[in-house]
Amino acid sequence: MSPPALSRGARDEIVIIVNGRPVRDTMLLQAILDAFRPLLPRDRFPVAIVALSLLPADVDVNVHPTKAWVRFRNSRLVQEMVFAAVHDALRSPGVVTTPALSDSPRVGTERPGAESPLGSGGAMASGAQAQAGLFGEAAAPYARSLFGRVLGQVHETFVIASNDEEIFFIDQHVAHERVLFERLQAELATGPLPSQEALLREPLELGPAARAMLDRWTPVLERLGFGLEEFGDGVVALRAVPALLHGQEPRRLLERLLDDLRPAGGGAPEVDRALSFVACRAAIKAHERLAREEMERLIADLSLTEQPHFCPHGRPIVSRVSLSEIRKELKRSWS
Repeated sequence: MSPPALSRGARDEIVIIVNGRPVRDTMLLQAILDAFRPLLPRDRFPVAIVALSLLPADVDVNVHPTKAWVRFRNSRLVQEMVFAAVHDALRSPGVVTTPALSDSPRVGTERPGAESPLGSGGAMASGAQAQAGLFGEAAAPYARSLFGRVLGQVHETFVIASNDEEIFFIDQHVAHERVLFERLQAELATGPLPSQEALLREPLELGPAARAMLDRWTPVLERLGFGLEEFGDGVVALRAVPALLHGQEPRRLLERLLDDLRPAGGGAPEVDRALSFVACRAAIKAHERLAREEMERLIADLSLTEQPHFCPHGRPIVSRVSLSEIRKELKRSWS
């Protein structure tokens, strides 16, 4: 897969190879384009080479005299596997480059009057004042935004930004989720995350399977700031929660945590799966109005992440439209 910056104006440089032979396949081509779509405007196409190796019984190469077309025994499965492989390749940190950081501090990007939720010792500040600022973290190094200048907010859900070539629609929830996820990763590398005692401890009765799963996850959860209290006979309650999640209903939080941690495909490390849950629950939600300073801080922080185009769960963060496409549709031939 080429980095998105090396896109082309046509599909000619997408090569699909099946069992060593170049072929044309609209289904696989569409799978590649769908995986790239969050990273490219609609009128741009990637440079890519996708090579598949299948058992001879799973692919028919005799559907065209020149063998340029093939037929798969399970075409849907092949399409899904190609999409997943391309999607995973594009999520690797080396694909989407970020601008180099300068040593200059960011100025004026914190919400006026907001106090940092994390004190100098890493402990969570208490009371409503700690929840007042969504982006009250310490100032990060300044760098040019990947997404240009913030224009505003649509439906109190999407932050709109633009540069000279594109307009970006950025989902504020998944963008903040990505920012928090990488920040928590960095904090976790230095020790357990700070926690806070739960105000209420509503017991939750678990079945044998759920209890066994919770026991397996307990060491990971404790590193993230969760504390469990046992009452016997499969009854447990949250006695402490990660500091970012203070104020949330512990019983409901535990129920959602168990649901989110159920066995699933994807192979993500257990710590990352649990961190994704914390980041998702702590991130700002859709339909929340943001001040301009908050939007600018969010976009600046997102630009500094290793993977600014996908949230930890794999959802796309950004949709983009090229201004050249808009000019073409509106038949504007001059700037």
